[in-house]
Amino acid sequence: MSNIIIFRGKAATGKTYITDLLSEKLKVPVIRKDDIYDKLSIYGLERSIINSASYNILAGIIQTIIDTNCNLIVDIY
Repeated sequence: MSNIIIFRGKAATGKTYITDLLSEKLKVPVIRKDDIYDKLSIYGLERSIINSASYNILAGIIQTIIDTNCNLIVDIY
């Protein structure tokens, strides 16, 4: 069974700090929606399109984690 821990909140509330600590302690990878967004933003698309694509990619990754019975920490703002 997969364990997926999702951190969601406003910017500058400590999500990255906490997820980094938890990742190190539990030996579980972290994926951040902002990292996906940043990579897509180089293509000059509208923010709403990039944001939607980022969430779609993140949803696909989470589904793969569930299907493979792995663990993951997700950092979403």
